[in-house]
Amino acid sequence: MSPKPRYAVVGLFLLVMAGLFVFFVAWMYGYRKGVEFRTCVILTEESVGGVRIGSPVRYKGIDVGKVSGLEIYKEDPNVVVIYLKVRRDVPIHRDTRARIVPMGITGLAYIGLTGGREGEPYLVKIGGREYPLIRLELSEFQRVYRSLPEVLARVDELVGRMNRLFSDRNIHLVNRALVKLVVLEERLKGLSAKLERLADRYRSTGEKVDRVLGKVEVSADSFKSLLTGMENGTLREIDHLLAELKRTVRDADILLRRISDNPSILLYGYQATEGPGERER
Repeated sequence: MSPKPRYAVVGLFLLVMAGLFVFFVAWMYGYRKGVEFRTCVILTEESVGGVRIGSPVRYKGIDVGKVSGLEIYKEDPNVVVIYLKVRRDVPIHRDTRARIVPMGITGLAYIGLTGGREGEPYLVKIGGREYPLIRLELSEFQRVYRSLPEVLARVDELVGRMNRLFSDRNIHLVNRALVKLVVLEERLKGLSAKLERLADRYRSTGEKVDRVLGKVEVSADSFKSLLTGMENGTLREIDHLLAELKRTVRDADILLRRISDNPSILLYGYQATEGPGERER
């Protein structure tokens, strides 16, 4: 069999692979037909770990460009410059914000853009050329990472407090307190039993009091009936007797005054005194 057909197949395969590679490179760097791009920059002092040249740029989850360059800012070595090649139809405004978002557990990250409603973006001059500036916000992961030292310090302090709390001396004191609580519980049970007995006595005493009050009520009714009878008969007799007594006392008083004026009354009796002219008649 002639080997020429095999060479033709291999050559065709290499041409197809070369074409796919050129298309992929053109797509990666934004040379797709009919799509215009512009370059924006991010200046940040934060770590840009996970961001690589070619990392995606997404606007609210939609792929809109790629990271086209990373370099240290010449005017300030603490600042990193991230160059973004973004589609020109993406709204980049003064309030547009960017975040470095991790891509799972791969260690890579993409640039996520949000916002974009008011005003033209600020411009920053780098290497004699002006670029629209996008401000970088800390992602949730970066915020956690930044607060990690403080969290670890608090955890260390908490562990120290736990160690002091569970020291041998404190455990001994806690055991003593538990023993005292058990004793107190027993005493409270005894007191509860006494209170129950006292309550029973109170209930029995209350029943006796109720019976006494019933008898008192009956006696009160009887006394009331007695007073009513006295008012109807006896009181009238007493009033009559008192009236007779008053008349007797008045007559005795008159008699005593007359004896005092004329003691011979006791010997001769009472004689009426004659008035003037009564003897001549």
